[in-house]
Amino acid sequence: MPVTDASYIVMLLFHLALYNKIVNALSLISSGKRGKCTQLETISACSLRRLSIQSLKSGFTTARLIKQHTVISTDHMTPEIKLHLITPLCELWTASADNIPFHDPFWAFYWPGGQAIARYILDNPQLMLGQHVLDVGSGSGACAIAAVKSGALSVTANDIDPVAATAIKMNAALNAVNIDVCTENLVGKCCVKWNCILLGDMVYDAEFTGQLLKWLNAIRCKGKLVLLGDPGRQALKDITENCLTEVARYRLPKNACLENRGFTDASVWSKQPIMAALMQLQFKFRSAANHTRHLILAPKHLGS
Repeated sequence: MPVTDASYIVMLLFHLALYNKIVNALSLISSGKRGKCTQLETISACSLRRLSIQSLKSGFTTARLIKQHTVISTDHMTPEIKLHLITPLCELWTASADNIPFHDPFWAFYWPGGQAIARYILDNPQLMLGQHVLDVGSGSGACAIAAVKSGALSVTANDIDPVAATAIKMNAALNAVNIDVCTENLVGKCCVKWNCILLGDMVYDAEFTGQLLKWLNAIRCKGKLVLLGDPGRQALKDITENCLTEVARYRLPKNACLENRGFTDASVWSKQPIMAALMQLQFKFRSAANHTRHLILAPKHLGS
């Protein structure tokens, strides 16, 4: 039985067990075996039952929709990782917004910054040793999966989109890895549980980028390793604060260039200058043996 199908059955059994417990509780209440029950108790039990049914339908339906409208793809910079993606082979690739069953399905595309981070982590697994990793804006979960495959102690994929959370769980199962999933907005939080932060394709506009970098500066002061991936969006170029060091740059595959408005390469930036310099040298050494995939450029700092 495929791993993804097994995960559906486990989820189904969990919700059925919860439902049965609620039914038993209602029976006890109605029979008076728990003594005189209040109206509030009865309403609460009924609400829990409805919530269980709704949760079951929602999670199960979302997973089925994702499976129906995506394909399992390895046609990207990290073929070691299988992902449920919307590609030209899918009907949704050319569908109008009214015919897409998902709201803003960013999780269904493997964005260039995420591809660069995941490739970098897979090529440098020693960076993940001893790390508790938080992948912010995880989307498909590819960077989180790469971190697990590279030996991280624990990995949390964070995305505020509940559909993305389901997609991440499906992609984790597809790659036989265990990932914690969190849908809380963690930008600006202390994030004391993690010592490595990954951010792929999170730099879209100047205002949010400014907020993001203030948060990352605070995190850096606490000794956390931060890796940011981006293909060179204008918001990143407009940064005036000298705080990011480019540690690697990759050529994007042809399909990624077409999907991302002509971007031809994507970079990984670090917010630990000393660590960044070491990573940069290591990247150049490894790239010498595989120059067709890597585009090596002189080191530089944003804002310098």
